[in-house]
Amino acid sequence: GNNTVDIYIRKNAVIGTPSWAKIKLGTSCVDKDIAGTVDTTVVPYYEDTLSRNTQRAITFSADDPVYLEPEDTLTISAASASTVIVSACFNFVESKE
Repeated sequence: GNNTVDIYIRKNAVIGTPSWAKIKLGTSCVDKDIAGTVDTTVVPYYEDTLSRNTQRAITFSADDPVYLEPEDTLTISAASASTVIVSACFNFVESKE
């Protein structure tokens, strides 16, 4: 509807014209895309619909964690029929060998 936002999390989504930036230079091996667009044909790992002016914490179960290998991506995207501002963050643990 007009007052809702659809949230999608996709693993290895196709990203058009990405611009990669390090999360923390010299410390993290993770990059973030600051300009790309998401190909919506990739089936979401998770999806939900939120009402305007709401918050949602999404926690993946320790029994079913999301593991990413080098070159894997995890993308969050949002869509709405109205103009909205969506803020999102990922908390993650890096495993360094």
